[in-house]
Amino acid sequence: MDLRKLAQDAEGAIEPPVQLTPREQVWSIRYESPEGQRHEGSVTSRIMTGDERFKASRITSDLLGRPWTQVPPQAQIHAIALGVIAVQLRHVPEWLLTSVQSDEELALELLATCRGHDTRWFRRDIEKGEGLPQERRIFIDPIGIPPAPPVESESPYAGSRSGGST
Repeated sequence: MDLRKLAQDAEGAIEPPVQLTPREQVWSIRYESPEGQRHEGSVTSRIMTGDERFKASRITSDLLGRPWTQVPPQAQIHAIALGVIAVQLRHVPEWLLTSVQSDEELALELLATCRGHDTRWFRRDIEKGEGLPQERRIFIDPIGIPPAPPVESESPYAGSRSGGST
């Protein structure tokens, strides 16, 4: 055993481990209602499981009560926000559950924060130089299938930019 070598190695800088986003986070919320009432509280955000994601989608669908295409986009987004809030957030104060139903801005702010947590958890936001090297997390490769050759078009419109009839 070389004690001098061990002593030299011990003096080197130790790189701190990369801090990954926790599955659960507690958030502080301060809110002033349109009537001027001030509320303060906290909620716990927990990244949804696959089943919970479907549950949030079912809540969204139930809230809309009609086909998706018959609902204005703003109402669609508000319903999505309420579905996510109902499932992803835990220990939600009653005033917050009531307020998000009528205050779209509050609901959308919470949705954006939930989506941000989701993005960080699944490491979709990591760029090179931000701790972890940018690496693919998901690999899907065909097995035993040769790549398809390039397709050459035999269409009389192959050279046409408009793609329409002449």
